[in-house]
Amino acid sequence: GCCGAPSHDIGVHPRFQDMFGKVTSEMEKAGASELLLACPHCYHIFKENAPYIQLRSVYEVMAEHGLPEGVKAQNDKIFAIHDSCKTRYESKIQDSVRTIAKEMGYKIEDVEFSRDKTRCCGMGGMAAYVDFKLVNKVTNRRAQETSFDMISYCAACRDAFALVGKPSLHLLELVFNPMWEE
Repeated sequence: GCCGAPSHDIGVHPRFQDMFGKVTSEMEKAGASELLLACPHCYHIFKENAPYIQLRSVYEVMAEHGLPEGVKAQNDKIFAIHDSCKTRYESKIQDSVRTIAKEMGYKIEDVEFSRDKTRCCGMGGMAAYVDFKLVNKVTNRRAQETSFDMISYCAACRDAFALVGKPSLHLLELVFNPMWEE
């Protein structure tokens, strides 16, 4: 289920509490104490609203356990990594993403504003639904910070870059879609 982040971001707190409560209730029913997440925004929502739940990103697990057999780059492409603003202070996630990309054989070029200094892609806080021109400006500024294609690990960030014509891929596309280059 959805963690309710969109409702949270636009201030519809009863809807957020309902959605978030359903996820935490299902966890309790299952007896789960750890939640594995791929979405940076979900990670942030759970960290802020349910600090009693142990969180891990799928990227941490993949970096620890290795990639599926046969997953290697077919070229020596260089990517810039865009860190989601929701993972600005999540160094374990950031390190794991870089480990995965390097393990695949790609070269990584960190942009000036990465990790704890990362800039928002422009989609944060549901801003596109309020001021699309501003979002477009912010996204273009971010996209122009590197000449390399971007890797992101946030679907909204990846989509933001695609909307302004910046070649970008979600990390999971690189791992699980060997035909992405075609």
